[in-house]
Amino acid sequence: MITEAGKSSAAMKLLTLLLLLALPAVAQNQFTFTTNNGAITITGITYIAVNGVVAIPSETNGYPVTSIGTNAFYDLTILTSVTIPNSVSNIEDSAFGQCTSLKNVTFGSGLTNIGNSAFEGCFSLTNAPIPGSVTTIGMSAFEFCSSLTKITIGSIATNIGEQAFAYCTSLTNIIVNPANESYSSLSGVMFDKSQTTLLQYPGGKDGSYTISNNVTTIGDYAFADCSSLTGITIPDNITNIGIGSFSGCSRLTGVAISGTVASIVRCVAGFCSSLMSITVNATNAFYSSEAGVLFDKSQTTLLQYPCGKVGSYAISNSVTSIEVGSFASCSGLTNVTIPDSVTSIGGLAFQGCTSLTNLTIGSGLTSIGLYAFSFCTSLTGVYFQGNSPTPSDDLTVFSDDNTGTVYYLAGTTWLGHVV
Repeated sequence: MITEAGKSSAAMKLLTLLLLLALPAVAQNQFTFTTNNGAITITGITYIAVNGVVAIPSETNGYPVTSIGTNAFYDLTILTSVTIPNSVSNIEDSAFGQCTSLKNVTFGSGLTNIGNSAFEGCFSLTNAPIPGSVTTIGMSAFEFCSSLTKITIGSIATNIGEQAFAYCTSLTNIIVNPANESYSSLSGVMFDKSQTTLLQYPGGKDGSYTISNNVTTIGDYAFADCSSLTGITIPDNITNIGIGSFSGCSRLTGVAISGTVASIVRCVAGFCSSLMSITVNATNAFYSSEAGVLFDKSQTTLLQYPCGKVGSYAISNSVTSIEVGSFASCSGLTNVTIPDSVTSIGGLAFQGCTSLTNLTIGSGLTSIGLYAFSFCTSLTGVYFQGNSPTPSDDLTVFSDDNTGTVYYLAGTTWLGHVV
């Protein structure tokens, strides 16, 4: 016989069971979005599943999801995997930037645009096969994706931004569809269609590399942070070397610049911790080298000091300007003497020279760029032999170092006052 208490208990159990059955097995991701002309743009996420897996819906409220907005998932470090439906044609700038746990991305077949920095800094990203429908890959789109090993570019991609695949230190192969009319690849290296401009060398390829005689231009950051690159041969027909082309190549010991090079943009070989020498063919009409240091032809501008050199360095009296980042991260540099002839020091010029203990600056200096001596953590005193340069009171010039005292000679001017 069932008592009234027993009936009540059974009813409660049945109600609880029905409620449990009514709940979803896994809590659903919840997004924020905007609607424009009958199309949805995902702008963010308010709830994400515990495992970090996200599937973007193909429609919401009866409207198609066509875009993932700027910064929509930016710095969402718990995101591990994302699936993007065929309805999405546009991934906007920084949409998934700095999602450091993101390992896998599945793109839909309708995608045409990947925005600037869309996946920048996704260090864990190992799988991101770009569909053949994509026409545009923005600047820095996959920059610093240090776990990516392969990139495939389809036949209709017409616009790939600078540094799209820079600093991808595990990347060993970039494959471009042979039917592509704007870009090409050879042995895993990415070029323009004519293969006269080398655009991107895969950051994970090891050993030495000889640039083809067909190439005339090395693009900006083309070899940046290729930490396994041990040697580079630059042919005689190269005329242009872009910004930071060899920056961060930590195993590169020497760079030889041919006589035909007419344009070298700043920081060409900065942060190359093993680099001992930059040599320039004597026939070059625009550049020269002395003791492994790169200058313009007249040696009035110091362009790049090899970061592998250690000890003291006295800059020649012919030099009037020190280029941006020219000594940056030269951690073995201990003493520098800057002569009276130097009138300007570029920004970041000596940034990160962590062993620099003594710095003597001549009387001719009139300007110092921002952060010129930042992170010089062993620098405790600076000696100015002339009036204070501009900016004389800008703390960023010596930021994040231990500079305790700045010395001026008697009779010189500091901040408009005679010392």
